[in-house]
Amino acid sequence: MKLFKKLVLSIAIFLSLCSIGFLDVKAETLIKKGKIEPYNLEVGYPIEFKMNDLGIVYFEFEVKLESDGLNNGISDGKQGIEFSISAYEDKDAYLLDDDPLYDDQEKYIINRGEKSAGWWYRTDEFLDGYIVIKIKQLDDDLTVDYSIKKYKNFASSITIPKSLQITTDSWKKLKISNILPKGAIIANSGKNISVDKKNIATIWDDGRNAVEIYGKKAGKCTLTIKLNNGKKYKCKITVKDPPAKLNQNSCSLYKGDTTNIKLLYTKKNVKWYSSNNGVATVNSNGKVKAKNIGNCTITAICGGKKYTCKIAVVNQWPNFGVDLGNYNTRDNYFRVRIKNYSNKPLTIYSYGAKSQDKDYKSYDRNLKLKNNRSVVINPGKKKSVYFYVIGNPTWNQLSHHTIFFNFGYDGKKYQGRIGYNYYDSAYKYGSKWYYTYWTIDTNKAEKDFENYNW
Repeated sequence: MKLFKKLVLSIAIFLSLCSIGFLDVKAETLIKKGKIEPYNLEVGYPIEFKMNDLGIVYFEFEVKLESDGLNNGISDGKQGIEFSISAYEDKDAYLLDDDPLYDDQEKYIINRGEKSAGWWYRTDEFLDGYIVIKIKQLDDDLTVDYSIKKYKNFASSITIPKSLQITTDSWKKLKISNILPKGAIIANSGKNISVDKKNIATIWDDGRNAVEIYGKKAGKCTLTIKLNNGKKYKCKITVKDPPAKLNQNSCSLYKGDTTNIKLLYTKKNVKWYSSNNGVATVNSNGKVKAKNIGNCTITAICGGKKYTCKIAVVNQWPNFGVDLGNYNTRDNYFRVRIKNYSNKPLTIYSYGAKSQDKDYKSYDRNLKLKNNRSVVINPGKKKSVYFYVIGNPTWNQLSHHTIFFNFGYDGKKYQGRIGYNYYDSAYKYGSKWYYTYWTIDTNKAEKDFENYNW
């Protein structure tokens, strides 16, 4: 068996519900076509063919229902087929289940009622290739019509501009024209397109004929395209900075938080000022620190020009989960479990707490914390909080009760509530109720409670 050689492939998958096109290229050879029946798709069906010279292989699939063969019944999710591509040194290597030269790990999905097309191409590093497209159905009673075609080779000549100017932190498309033969491709998986100074600019190509340049910083570099026949084409790239500007023009911060404001695209000295140091301060490097609730403006002065950023320091919203643990009729208290997910303390107050029965007001009760002392739950911590019934015990069915309590967070006061389970965990600010962390993510709630030792 020959030594394995490196295979350079480019995969491009396009899904469409309409007709499929491939530039202006005309097919040279129909390699294979056919229909795959459902009984073959159940266990996975390989489409095998040989690719023993340079060129582009283009394949089309259409997934249909076996019952009527019509291109309808588009489905949701993974209902259709999946396929992947592998390449072996020769057919014997494939039959002997040797390691492939190339094995595309990604599984491409085609939904029922859809068409799909894609291609890959190979270089002269891969001289005697045996290609296998493996197809497997994801639901029942499907058929697949397919065709595999070979197309023209790589371009023999192109035209690109001698120079190109772009701005820092932006993309620009390279104009490529006069591609011969018409419809051929220039790229080789990015291998033959490069820039000599990657700190100035970087490139992206789609493995065919689209090339874009990204300016990283001001300077000059040269882009080179080398075709498969050895011809080289060069374009001088000049990257220039745009006018100076701040990296942000407005920002909301919580009390105590910081952010960095920068004046981009200048090397001149910058002086920084805050319109209200009581709300937010700024140091000589543009680092802003939120001090108190309010609004202010940060100003950068450079070269006689002013650049401003509006700062709003706001209260942080609470982030916690609550669960009604149980009602102890003997000692006459409700046990409420609370976990604080935020980065500031959560304080549960004794005043105003109450229990409401879902059916009868006669079972409503006022509640208090032990010794009327507030309970503080630190950031990231969890705690069982005991609300004692004031007066006679209430109805012992826990599912009948909703507990209301008051709490404070980040300088503001709120009302919280919890019903029989965490699905009714919420807090009220103003006239509106907001669901808590666990109500939004019930899977997380279940996991947290399962791991709890309360």
